[in-house]
Amino acid sequence: MVSNPELIGLLVGAGSVGKHHARVMSRRYHQLIVVDPSSTVEAWMKENLKPGDVYYNNLDSAVSALGDRAEIVTAVIANLAPDHCSTFHRLADCGIRKIVCEKPMSDSIALATQMSDRAKSDGIHLTVGFPRRFTLAASHVNAAASENLNGPPSAIAVHGGAKCLVTFGAHTVDFAIELFGSEPLRVVAIGNAASINPRGSTLGYWGGAASWEFPNNRYLTMMFTNESSVQSSATIYAPTGTFEMAVNGRITMFKRNADEVERDPRVTRVGDVDKQGVEIVGALEASSIALMLDEVELQNNVTYSGEQLVGSMEAMFGALIAIESKAVVEFPLSKSHVLYAKSWNVT
Repeated sequence: MVSNPELIGLLVGAGSVGKHHARVMSRRYHQLIVVDPSSTVEAWMKENLKPGDVYYNNLDSAVSALGDRAEIVTAVIANLAPDHCSTFHRLADCGIRKIVCEKPMSDSIALATQMSDRAKSDGIHLTVGFPRRFTLAASHVNAAASENLNGPPSAIAVHGGAKCLVTFGAHTVDFAIELFGSEPLRVVAIGNAASINPRGSTLGYWGGAASWEFPNNRYLTMMFTNESSVQSSATIYAPTGTFEMAVNGRITMFKRNADEVERDPRVTRVGDVDKQGVEIVGALEASSIALMLDEVELQNNVTYSGEQLVGSMEAMFGALIAIESKAVVEFPLSKSHVLYAKSWNVT
């Protein structure tokens, strides 16, 4: 059953993530148009999507076929990050005003700023694919910490194998910004890129360590090694307990023993948390694109857009700038910084 019979969906990019989105969008729209240079996508569509959905191997052909119907189109950009900015402008040029862009919004802070500025000036509803933004995960964690753990979270620690500081890490940076209620003050980082990105050997895949400082003594630290295939783990620290963040989005709260804390509440008297946890946020679907489509289609004012999008990008790429410059990077980053406009060629 099509949930939006008056609308057309346009998906640009049908890789592994795009195919998850395609299944959701095919059920949502009267017609789904999929654009991808790989001819194998057309055969995949015939087996997995509904009759009437259409394949094109280039965006210009898809835009031409839309004609004057741009006002009833919602587009999702899910191709490679270095192509996001040019894709966005092509969609905007033809009149599409509802756009979801996969993360990162671009592989350059300057280009992301350009996209945000155009969205604002042209009245485009633009948001970026960070699912936790739309599940209110940070709000749930903050509320649970204040109610059960004697205060708000103060630190996030993430570590694991080959997950990439950007490809996976960008989700955590964005979550930390929402959880802590502000963008970071500065970042310090060490690391390097390897040619092991599953989406293409020319795309960077960053291993190393980075630490962001936020106001009020709050911190995010991430460490990934490209020499290990072990899954990542993430822990949020609050005064008397923790939250474990699973890679599928589930967040579970663990408390210290209340009697132990009461006997000696000093923060320097540390203790283990109970092994039995309480789920605070459930697992995400394979594709959370429906939440983002609701955002751009149903909201009068997009709740996650504009300066927030750019601020998250700047915080993430600030770590790569710190690695390359071998210096602490202060935020906000000056547009005159020599690396402000650099294209990092990442996904």
